[in-house]
Formats: sequence, C-alpha cells, structure tokens
Amino acid sequence: MFNPDKISREREQAKGVTEEGEFEIKNKQEIPSENKKLEEFQNEIIKIPEGLSLSSQDRMNLVLTHSGEKPCSAIEIDYFGKNPLDDIKKTEEEVDRLREVLESNGLEFSILESEEEEDGFDQKEFKFLISKDREKLDELQKALEEEDEEIIGKLYGFPDSAVEAFVQGWEEGKTGETMLDEKEWWRNLSIEDQEKLTEEGTLNFRNFKFSKEHWEEELRELKRWQDIIKDKAPDLCQEIEEKKPEMIMSSEELKEHEAEEAEKELVIIREKLDKVTDKLGYPIEDGIKETVVLFNAFNIRTNQSCEGHWEEDKETVPWVMVYPRVPEDEEWYEDESAREKAIDQSEAMKSQLIELLDIFYKDRDTNPDDMLGFKGVAYGFKLQSNEAESFKDLDSEQGQKKILIHRKEMQDFTDFLKEVYPRQLFKRPLINKTEETESVTVSDKTREQLSQKR
Repeated sequence: MFNPDKISREREQAKGVTEEGEFEIKNKQEIPSENKKLEEFQNEIIKIPEGLSLSSQDRMNLVLTHSGEKPCSAIEIDYFGKNPLDDIKKTEEEVDRLREVLESNGLEFSILESEEEEDGFDQKEFKFLISKDREKLDELQKALEEEDEEIIGKLYGFPDSAVEAFVQGWEEGKTGETMLDEKEWWRNLSIEDQEKLTEEGTLNFRNFKFSKEHWEEELRELKRWQDIIKDKAPDLCQEIEEKKPEMIMSSEELKEHEAEEAEKELVIIREKLDKVTDKLGYPIEDGIKETVVLFNAFNIRTNQSCEGHWEEDKETVPWVMVYPRVPEDEEWYEDESAREKAIDQSEAMKSQLIELLDIFYKDRDTNPDDMLGFKGVAYGFKLQSNEAESFKDLDSEQGQKKILIHRKEMQDFTDFLKEVYPRQLFKRPLINKTEETESVTVSDKTREQLSQKR
C-alpha cells in the first residue's frame, strides 16, 4: 500500500555519516520567526472537537493547512482487524466525524479507501487528502497515483531543500550523503545551542528530515510553523513543545520513554477490558486479567479465560482461550471463505505465541508438566499448562500445591510479556542483543498511530 508520508519520515531512516567538525547555529541570539508572514493569514481559527482522536501532528497539520502555510496535508484513519479491540463500526464513525470537521471548517478533501487482508484479518485504510484549494488537492492525488515524491513532498509543505535532497539521495541510493544524520548533528551542537533548542521546543514540530546542506533554513521554517501554531492553537502548541524529540534522547531516556508509552497503552486496554463480561455477566477474573490484557496488547484475540481453581467440581489450571475474529452470523462456518480466514487467523496467533514461548523458555528450567502449551478448541485454542488434562485426577494435597505452581507459571509468562511489550510496540527485536539495538530510532509513523488511537 503506497504511503505518501514516506517522503519525510515513514521510509528508510537514513544513516549516513556526517562530515567531521561541529555544527553551529549561525544566529545564536534567535532563530528568526518571520512574524510578518503570520499577518498575511486569515484570522480564522480551525475548530477541532475534543472527541476526535487525532494526534498532535495531525492537528498541527490541519492548522497549518487551514492557515494556508501547507498547501495540503493527509490524515489516515485505519481499521486493523488483528487488534482485538478495534471495531470497524467505530472506525467508520471516526471517519464521519473527521468529514464533518473538515466540512465545517471550509476545507476541501478527498478520501482514498483501501482494503487488504493479513493473516486472515481484514484491514482498511481511510486516507484523507486535505487542502483549502481544490486544484492543489487534485494535483496531490495525481502525484500520489504517479508516485512523484518531489511533488508530494512540496504539496505537503515540506521545505523545498529537504524534499529535493531526499529525492536526490533516494534516487542515487545515497540518502546518507544528502540528509542530515540528526543524532550526530545534535551531539556536535554546543551545549548552549542544545539548551536553547530544547527550551524552545522547535524540534518537536518537525515531521520531515533535515537536509545536510540547508538544515539551518529548514530549522527557521520549523520556527515559523511553531509561531503559527502558537497564534492559532496555543494549547496545541504547548502540548507539542512539552515533548522531547527522540533525536535528542539518550539510550536510557529513549528506553524509559518507550516504557511509559507502553504503560499508557496497557492502561487503555485495561479500561476497555474492565467493561467485558461473560455470558452470565461475570467480569474477567483478577488472577488472569493481566494475562488477558497482555494478550490483547500483542494483538492475540481472547474470548474466555480462567485464573485456575482447586475446588470441588472445579479443578482447572489457569488458561486463556484464543479465538479468531469471526462473523456474528451463527452459521458463518458454512462459508468456506470465512472458515479459511478463521484458520489463518488462528494459525497466525498461535505462531506468534510459539515465538514468545520459545523466548520465555530459552533459559528457564521448568518441569515439562508445568510448561505452557496448547489445546485446540474448534477454530481456536487454549494456552494452558501441559498437565491440564490430568490435573483433576490429582489428590487434594497435590492439587493444592500444583495450582499454585500453574498460576505462577502463567504469571511469570505474563510478566515476561509485559517486559518485552515496549519492544513489540515500537517494532524492535524482542531479544535484547546489544545496547546499540536499543538506541535505534523508531519511525514517527508508529508514534502517530499510537497518538491517534488515544
């Protein structure tokens, strides 16, 4: 699926080696804000309701497009069927809300819809192309169809120098020679310049890569964007300024930041699952709830669970049922296509769990009976201890001891999932091989999608 935003940030992160020597900000007193240009814009202020789940970057682009600073912008609203908590109806409602916002603010727009399937799960993308000028919008749509990245980048309002440097580097396979190595650049700035840029928060408004030759002019362009946002949407400006760009984070800061973002996602999932009950109206049991939360965080769809019990007529180890997303029609299994999709989904989720269990048990000394394994159930499966089938045959003393062991095994696996979840969320290798791996910058697109979900 072609993504127009790749011109700035969603394609390969260039890793070229910068020239030796320190970079300097020539005007250390102030980066010119060019306030005169602000006076040329209309005094209108775009109205974005709080209920609309747009990232700060999306809202920034809307303000800049509405003010005329950016010829065009794009906003994507996605339905990802593999996410157990995604709902196509709610996604379509979000699309309708954004459409209403654009219409009420006098903006022209087109919606490009695309669908595909991954591991049996449906995915749907609604890409809004937005502008104040219908001709510019038509020009953008044509450029997207022709994959003309230079025109796309300029219509998105990125500085000409950054767009041209990126396109030249990409076509020649030498983006490292044309684009700034931003981490190296930051390290070579004086302490005074680092403190000034950090305090001003200008780098937080960046959604394109700096060119090696013209980064100073491009930085001034960012400052102008910042001033426009401050004038048109002061609360949004403050929200953006308070963030810290990845490019200036140390490895430890980045690791801590990702852990915080991961916990925010888990809080959202917990809140949603708090409302889930079984057919009898009972909530998820406390002893297995965090396991269910982590399964959902890893996009492993659950529909039943049990914390494990050793009681009369209720002898069972802890288990979680994983089940595919199937049509609501009770006769869905009569449809061959629906059955194939259900099988593909189940196999994909099982493969994912196998990979996680392989890592979990790599250096773990565990009795085979206590290890977690699978039991097929219809089109889904249970994750439970290998001893599950014979557990109820134990005597009372053995059962009381073993239920604690099985609960601990499931809890330890849950703790492992929580530990590696930040890596899963930001698409890093789940096994920590080197400290260098930890410092690789994650694409801005991943963070945009996270913000949009909130």
